Amino acid sequence: MNMTNLEKIAYVVNPSESIAFSTKRIGVNFVPKGKCTNTCVFCKPNISYMKLLVNHDVVLDKEYSIEEMVGAVSKVYEENPDCSEIFISGTIGEPLLYFDKLVQFVSELKKKFPLRIRLNTNGQASSINTKYSSQQACEILERAGLDSVVISLNAINEKDYNFVCKPKNSGVFESVLDFIIASNQSRIETFVSFVDYSKKYLDLPILDYAKIKDFCEDGLGIKESQIVYRPLIC
Repeated sequence: MNMTNLEKIAYVVNPSESIAFSTKRIGVNFVPKGKCTNTCVFCKPNISYMKLLVNHDVVLDKEYSIEEMVGAVSKVYEENPDCSEIFISGTIGEPLLYFDKLVQFVSELKKKFPLRIRLNTNGQASSINTKYSSQQACEILERAGLDSVVISLNAINEKDYNFVCKPKNSGVFESVLDFIIASNQSRIETFVSFVDYSKKYLDLPILDYAKIKDFCEDGLGIKESQIVYRPLIC
């Protein structure tokens, strides 16, 4: 596998306001061809800008094996041993679409690297993988060694969720809430994220931070310290 392909899989993300990370981390682009169960209104415009930030294409050209992906992470880690965490995302796309492979990948990373492992996801676990409930999916990820998860919620009711995230399947909002609750009740450190699009997309539902806080605390058991507002980077 050539260097170009390695860089598409694993890359370093340095702290910046655009990324909202406070420490240097290794990012893993896990999802081939940007496959996702949502078509969020703010996602596609981010692709060109994200490409500039990480200096390579952010959409994987094909599906790579676990061995190839671990090798890509090893290469980056050798050159950047000061990274604090490995985070798995689609960059563009949803990792839970490849749940069994994701579990194996987390397990292999945990064996090989002395770093925390985090997953970025839309949390539609039981909707995507109907053979597992949200609780079962979280238990499996926990056993594999997942330390932390950031679940992209972006709305506090189904109407706004459907308008902003435009899920391809119906009725997924409740499955996301179930996954958040199940994850928060596990030993996985759980965060819920909202893209702060309010200054650019004036036609989208207003983010009411007080209502978000109340909804997360009262409805999901999520504390204010577990709520992440992601900057819109495009």
